[in-house]
Amino acid sequence: MRAVHVRFARGLLLLVSIGSKLAGASPPVAGGEVSGGRHEPSTAASDPKRAKQLYATGVSELVAKDYPAAYKALSESYRLHPALETLYQLGVLANTQGRRVEAYDIMRRFAADKRHGLTAQGAVAYPHQTEVQRVLASTPDDTGEIRIVGPPGALLLLDGRVSGTLPLSLPLLLRSGQHVISSEYGGMAPSTTVEILSGRTSELLFDLSGQSPKVSQRAETKVLISLASVGILNEQQTTLRKVLSEASTRSGLTVLDTASALIKNPELSTCIKQLGCKLQLAKSSGQEHILAARVSLQGTPTAGQWRVSVAWVNVAVGTIAAQDETGCTICAQEQASVLLEESAKRVIQLGMNRTVGRLQIKSTPAGATVVEKEHVIGNTPIDVAMYGGVHQLVVQREGFQPRRAVVAIESSQGRTIDLELLPLNSSEQKRQ
Repeated sequence: MRAVHVRFARGLLLLVSIGSKLAGASPPVAGGEVSGGRHEPSTAASDPKRAKQLYATGVSELVAKDYPAAYKALSESYRLHPALETLYQLGVLANTQGRRVEAYDIMRRFAADKRHGLTAQGAVAYPHQTEVQRVLASTPDDTGEIRIVGPPGALLLLDGRVSGTLPLSLPLLLRSGQHVISSEYGGMAPSTTVEILSGRTSELLFDLSGQSPKVSQRAETKVLISLASVGILNEQQTTLRKVLSEASTRSGLTVLDTASALIKNPELSTCIKQLGCKLQLAKSSGQEHILAARVSLQGTPTAGQWRVSVAWVNVAVGTIAAQDETGCTICAQEQASVLLEESAKRVIQLGMNRTVGRLQIKSTPAGATVVEKEHVIGNTPIDVAMYGGVHQLVVQREGFQPRRAVVAIESSQGRTIDLELLPLNSSEQKRQ
C-alpha cells in the first residue's frame, strides 16, 4: 500500500492510501483505510465495491484540488456505503474550502463515534487524531446545536450537502440562522427549514411516515449573570453589566442579574463573591447556569490596562465548565467592552456544549472522600452530576489505602462504581 501526504494551505494534513481495503464493519486505521458503518441508508442499495472506487476518485480529486468533483465522488461513495473514513474526508474537504463550522461539526462527530472502538480508559480510539484536533483546536463562534431523531441508517443532508447517517454520535453543530435539513430513507425525502439560535439546542424528529419533520420547542435556558470589578466606577460598571447581559440575551438565554436575585435573598449579599454563594443564589432563583465575569482596570478608563475574565458554571455540576481570560493595555473602555462581549460569547458557546452525565460512587466502608484534583466531590455514597469526559478520581478514608479510579462520563447517561478500600497495615498507619 502506498501513502501520499499532501498538506493544504489551511494546515490540515490529508493522508491518502492507495490500494486500501474497504472494511465492512472494522474500525478505521490511520493511513486512509476506509471503515464501514453499521447503518446504511435505505435510499440506495449498499454497494461497498462501487463505494470504494468512488472514495478513491474523491480523494484523488481532493488532492488535485477539484473540489466539486471531490464532493460528488465522496458523497456518492457515502450514500452507497456510509464509512467513517469517507465522512472524515468530507470533513477534510469542508475545512479545505473554508467551511469552518461544517468541518468542525463533522470532525467532532467523527472523533466521538464509538464504532471506532474504545480504549481501556473508555475513550474513543479514533484515527487521524492530529489532523482532527487541529480542526477542533478552536470552537466556532455564533453556533447552536440540533439533535436529530429518526430511522437508523437514514441519510442526513444539511443545506443540500451529505452530513452523516442516523443515529449521529453528537448533535449537529450549525451556524446560527436558517438551515434546510433533509433525510432520505425508505424512498422518502422529508425536509424542513430550522432556525438555529446561538448557544441553544433543539431537536428535530423524522418519523417513518415521511410527514413533515417536527422541531421541538426550545427549552428556556436560564442564566444568572454576575459582574465583579476592580478599579472601575459605578457608571462604567453599569455599561459593562449591560454588555454582559446583551451578549447573553443574543445567545438565546434568559437572564437574571445578581442584584435582582439578591432582592429575594439578601442574606447572600455578604458572600456573593464566592462560587458556593453564587450557586446557592442560582438554585434559589431557579437558574440553570451562571455566567460570572470579572473586569479590572489599572490606570485611566481612556488609556489604562484592562483585564477581563469570564467563566460559565453549570449549576447542577457546581464547577466551572468553561473559562476565558483576555485583556488589553493602553486602551479605552470601549475596547474593554468589546473584549468582554467576545469573551462572554466564547464562554457561553463552550459552556453550553459541555455535556453532563451522572456518577454514583459507593465504597466499602462508606464515608470515604472523593477528590478530583483539588476539588472535593463529596463522601460516599454519592450521586452527582459531572461534565462529560474522562475523570481521574481518588477515593480515600483515614486508616485505608486510597483507591484511584478513571471514569468516563457520557452525556445523559449514568455510571456506577463500587470500590472496596483495603485497610492500612500497622507500619503504614504509623507513617500517616
